[in-house]
Amino acid sequence: IYLLQIYDRVLSSRSGHTLLMLTIIVAFTVVIGGVLDALRRAALGRMGEWLEQELHPATLSACLKCAHADRARASDAYRDLGMLRQFAQSGACSTLFDALWTPLFLGVLFLVHPLLGVIGVLSVLFLLGLGLVEDRLTEAPMTRSAGALSRSQGWFGTAIGNLQVIRAMGMLDGAARLIRQAAQYARREQEVVQRRHETMMLIAKPARALAQVLVMGAAAWLVLEQNRSPAIIFA
Repeated sequence: IYLLQIYDRVLSSRSGHTLLMLTIIVAFTVVIGGVLDALRRAALGRMGEWLEQELHPATLSACLKCAHADRARASDAYRDLGMLRQFAQSGACSTLFDALWTPLFLGVLFLVHPLLGVIGVLSVLFLLGLGLVEDRLTEAPMTRSAGALSRSQGWFGTAIGNLQVIRAMGMLDGAARLIRQAAQYARREQEVVQRRHETMMLIAKPARALAQVLVMGAAAWLVLEQNRSPAIIFA
């Protein structure tokens, strides 16, 4: 919007006062946006701490109760609480809030010109489809990898806790082999996830760049063929 106003109003009128007022307005909104973003990060951090504090007693009690039946699962559940807090405090959580602004940006594209809006919507749908496909392709191997890694860590903890007994029974090599096999299986499944992720990124990154090129190219075509304002190229 700022670029549109600069190109259509300031350059045509050559008014320094108009440029000054537009710049002050935009600078004010940018500063307000930065302050709000900082407040959001601080609020998410406090919420993560509060969530962990509220859930910690119940989670710890449940983990201790089921530890005798499944030590690895109890350990994973307790670790998941920390991961939940880290997610709430991370940039990934704030990205979910940023995604809510996508319809507004697409609406602005439609206001500039319907053709640009259509290109934007198609690009969003294509990238969203890629994300869903990647999630579908990586869900199963990621689950298997996490399960195998959990078993490996659980067996390792059990072996450390009963090391003298295992050594006395001559089972140390067998225990080490079980732990190593589970870890290797987890690593193989993780490699499958990584390869599939890399394949999808090989498509997604050029697609995002191509979407930008198509929007700018379409805007330039509108300027040439329909005598639209050249400012839409920048906007």
